[in-house]
Amino acid sequence: MKSTQIAIIVVAAVLSILYMVGVIALGLHLMHKSMEKKLIAKISYVKNKLGYLAVTNISKTDEDKFNSFQADFSTSTDWHDNPSELINLCNFATLLIKYYNLKPDDKTSKEYLKLANDILKKLNERIFKPKDYSTLVKSNSCELLSTLLILLNTFDYLADETYQSTKTICHKQILEMVPEFNKIRLGGVPESNLNRFYKDYNVIYTITARLLTNIKHNRSVYQYDVEQKEVIQILKTQFDYLSKTPEEKNKFHLYEVYYSVYQILSNDAFTSYEKLAI
Repeated sequence: MKSTQIAIIVVAAVLSILYMVGVIALGLHLMHKSMEKKLIAKISYVKNKLGYLAVTNISKTDEDKFNSFQADFSTSTDWHDNPSELINLCNFATLLIKYYNLKPDDKTSKEYLKLANDILKKLNERIFKPKDYSTLVKSNSCELLSTLLILLNTFDYLADETYQSTKTICHKQILEMVPEFNKIRLGGVPESNLNRFYKDYNVIYTITARLLTNIKHNRSVYQYDVEQKEVIQILKTQFDYLSKTPEEKNKFHLYEVYYSVYQILSNDAFTSYEKLAI
């Protein structure tokens, strides 16, 4: 065989290999792009769910409470190491974020978000930074824990970029408290009913908080939990159990919110803004 023919064969083989590499690379790129579209769509749907309010204006009761918090922030936001008071404070901060989300360009709405941010900064100074989880431990239940996690997720999703430093605190604190999909870690606190690995339906709280923050900030960890730890299947198992045990379902804190978020995260059939029944 002449050297010219050999050269042609070699070139053809190289071109064939390069073509196949290009096809594979294009396929991987398109697959990644499709996956990215689905994740962005899920983030959008979650944002809508976390921001949902049945009303279009702040109630008179909440407006009065907002004004009292503005007038005396220090006293009004002191929970006196009482779990019930801390739950109420976290719920109100979450509500303020939702009121802001209704009219984000409104001057008063921006004040709602600012107050919610101030509350989170106080939580950071009193609880997160010093790792003082005594009030959570005193509650000895998941209601306060889930209320706090919902507040952190909601602020991260709905607050504008002016508050990026607080949004970062929210993300880091969720991962500090939920270092694994089924574990609550309260630094400096002995293992207890709250500070432990979860195997029952309370794992819904930990999985959801972790998925919601990582789908925004750390896709590789999100994919690891979904693909390697099979957390979506675990959620399905636990929601199936709750659906068959009404007594436990009725006791589960914010069941409708968590179930709606599960529906979003478990749905891989839609891409960008297709209608999803929730």
